[in-house]
Amino acid sequence: MRAKESQGGLLLERATQLCNTAKTFPGYLHSNIRLRDADASQEVIVGLSFLRARDLTVWEQSEQRAGHLQECELLMEGPGRHLSLADLDSGMAGDTPGQLATAPPRWKTALWVWIALFPTSVALNFFVAPLLGGLPLVLRTLITTVLTVPIVIWLGVPAAHFVRDLFWRRR
Repeated sequence: MRAKESQGGLLLERATQLCNTAKTFPGYLHSNIRLRDADASQEVIVGLSFLRARDLTVWEQSEQRAGHLQECELLMEGPGRHLSLADLDSGMAGDTPGQLATAPPRWKTALWVWIALFPTSVALNFFVAPLLGGLPLVLRTLITTVLTVPIVIWLGVPAAHFVRDLFWRRR
């Protein structure tokens, strides 16, 4: 929500009230409010988390939420961008909410898989491969892949996403 000139403080108050109201709804987990100065106005970004999709849907369809958003719109420059449960899939993929999600180019996917896989492969080849030297090739491959896949899924990919997010935040 981009505030009209000199309305940033009031819009922030309204956003806080919206979050406080959301706390009273079943399944509420967390809310956050971020401020971003853009051009000469202030942008207020509200994030709400709910335990289940149906809890979020109840909040999205509530009269209380509609009333808060209506109050906020009076303080905003242009229309606000409201992301709903239906937008989560596209938003998580980095696409524009409200539009069909598109897969990233294959080279990007390949690069991030490699970034997640490379350190694991180096570590396993350094520490585990020497211990498996006397085993047949198929058995060595079976053991290393059984170790590689969970390490990459639970450690490598989240670490790669963390690095990517750090990189994007600094830009």
